[in-house]
Amino acid sequence: MKRLTLILLITFGFGFAQELELSLDRAEQLAMKQNFDLAIATREESKAQIGVMEAVGSGLPTISGYGAYTKNHELAVMYIPNFSNLAGPPIPITQGVPYNATVGLSVNQPLFTGGAIANGFLIAREAKNMSSASLELTRQNILIAVRTLYFQVEFMQSLINATEQASLSAETNLEQVEKQEAVGKASQFDVLQAKVKYQSLLPQLQSLKNQHETALTNLRAVMGISEPTNLLITDSLVMAENPFADASLDSLKEIAKKRRPEVLITGSQKDISTYQRNIAIGQTLPMLSLSADVRHQAQAQNSTDISPDAYVRSTSTSLNISWPLFSGGRKALGVQKSVIARKEADLQVQKMALNIGSEVEAAYLKVQETKLNITANASVREQAAEALRLARLMYINGSSTQLEVLGAESNYLQTQSSYYQSIFQYNVAIDQLKKATGAL
Repeated sequence: MKRLTLILLITFGFGFAQELELSLDRAEQLAMKQNFDLAIATREESKAQIGVMEAVGSGLPTISGYGAYTKNHELAVMYIPNFSNLAGPPIPITQGVPYNATVGLSVNQPLFTGGAIANGFLIAREAKNMSSASLELTRQNILIAVRTLYFQVEFMQSLINATEQASLSAETNLEQVEKQEAVGKASQFDVLQAKVKYQSLLPQLQSLKNQHETALTNLRAVMGISEPTNLLITDSLVMAENPFADASLDSLKEIAKKRRPEVLITGSQKDISTYQRNIAIGQTLPMLSLSADVRHQAQAQNSTDISPDAYVRSTSTSLNISWPLFSGGRKALGVQKSVIARKEADLQVQKMALNIGSEVEAAYLKVQETKLNITANASVREQAAEALRLARLMYINGSSTQLEVLGAESNYLQTQSSYYQSIFQYNVAIDQLKKATGAL
């Protein structure tokens, strides 16, 4: 019996999906911890920080150790005249020895690079700022995705509840009509109408459930949760609070210009183009560096003669200068390209400012529009509910037809759908306005 129980647990136990109660705050927290795009952006920021340290290191001295062991298989021979016997053959003189060993330490310190080191550091710093702004932009995009999908799940669940209620009502109505037909109070046509109404709701309900499951799957993906986890949404669809209810459009635009990550990114790109122009100009200037070398060298006729005592030390210091006098015009053309890139960066900054203003205005107007839609749809839904109540009462009293009741039911379901949709759109519009102003 124990063995059978173990087999059943192994076979079926691991197939059960885990359940996770999920509020909107909890969904955001999980996404911030587990989303893959955010993890990648975080690592990109770390790489940019390392780039800053690399730029600092380029201005420090470079210390290198070196060593060599050489076996000269054939030595060079130089011939000089035999001054004691000019008529005789020249005298051969062998240069070097068969075995050489060298070890040493060299130091090189750049003194002037035309501003390349300083501007390189400034470029790395702006790249770090851009990476941080990109990380913030990724975070906001993920939050928007999480909230939109969460609201969509709530929206789908509200529609499912309303459709299930309508389906139950249609089923009850069908049963009543069938009973009335049995006693001669309803026609076969009435029964047919009731069946059509009931059966038409079933595929609609299934479609809503499929959309609900798709939204949950997408929400799991954004949060980095594995598929077997069942999400239990603990919140219901209600109007979100508008933190900008008392703010004017102009004030929101000013806030956006200061907070939006895109503003920081384009500003850093503009600064980088300035530093790149400086580097291009600096490449036309002389380069100056200081180097020093400490070397120990040993020479011997036999490899066994190379010992610590055989090494001779030598030291040297040099001041090096390099000045490109002619490079086919590449330096001058590089300066012109950098100047054009700088002007292009200015245009990008201006373009971004216009785009941000347009996005804020569109989001602001969308909030106003969807808020009005909620008010209108709430009133229409109340009227449709009252119309349905009256239609049912009149049908019972015999002063209304079943067709009118079915029409009232369809109208009420439609008004519910429109009402929930307006709340969903309003909540999404609020978050889009937050993102447009950089306040998400």
